[in-house]
Amino acid sequence: MQIQTKSRARIVIGVLILVLIASFTGWLAARKKSDIKTPDNLIKNQGIIVHGNISAYTSTRDNKNVIVINQNGIETIADSVPNDTQSPDEYERALHTQNFFKLQFSQIGNYLQYTVGGYENSELRVYDIKNKKLAFRNDNGGGHGEFNAQEKLYFFCNSDDFSGDYVARVYELPEFKIKLDLLKQVPGFSKSFLPQISCSFDQEKNLATFGIKTFNADNQLKINKVYKFDFNSGELIN
Repeated sequence: MQIQTKSRARIVIGVLILVLIASFTGWLAARKKSDIKTPDNLIKNQGIIVHGNISAYTSTRDNKNVIVINQNGIETIADSVPNDTQSPDEYERALHTQNFFKLQFSQIGNYLQYTVGGYENSELRVYDIKNKKLAFRNDNGGGHGEFNAQEKLYFFCNSDDFSGDYVARVYELPEFKIKLDLLKQVPGFSKSFLPQISCSFDQEKNLATFGIKTFNADNQLKINKVYKFDFNSGELIN
C-alpha cells in the first residue's frame, strides 16, 4: 500500500514538473517573440525614422507617394509625388511614378533631407519642419548635402554630366542663402572641362572638404584642387 502511494506521489510530482517545464518553455518563447518587436526593429521594418518627438515615414495616399511627418501625434504631409497605378503599360507606370529615398533628419531635427527618384532622374530636397515648407531642392541629378552641428550652415555638391549641373556651395540657414560659391573661386574652372566634384564632411572636426577636378578633351587632368571649409569659423581655410 505504501509502495503504491509512493508511486502515485512520484507520478504526480513528475506531472507537475512537466507542467512547469512546459509553462516555462511557453513563457520563454513568448518573451523571445515579444523581444523581436522592439521599437528599433519595428521602426526599421516600417521605414520610419525618429528624432526625439518627431517621426517621418513614406506612404501612399490618393494615388500619390507621400512623406508624412508626425510631431507630437499631429501628422503633416511634407511632400508628395506621382504614383501611377492606373496605366496598363509598365513603361508608362514607371515614367509617371516617383518615390522617396534616404530620409534623414538633420542633427538638431529642424530639417528633413531626402531624395526623390523616378525614371532616369533624381532630386535632393530639404524640408523645413518648423516652417512647414520645402527649403531646398536640386533637380539636376541629386547631389550630396549635409548640415553642420548647429544647423546654421549647409554644404552641397553635385557633379552631373547628363544635366550639366556642377555645384560646390555653402548655404546660410534658414534662408539657404549662398554664402560660398566655391567654383567661382577656382582659377581657370570651366564646366566645359568635364568636371568631377566631390564633397565630404568630418563631424568631429566640423570640416567640409571639396574635391574639384577638370579634364581636357584628351582626358588629361587639367585642375586638381582640394578646398576645406571650417564650419566653426565659417570660412574657407585654404
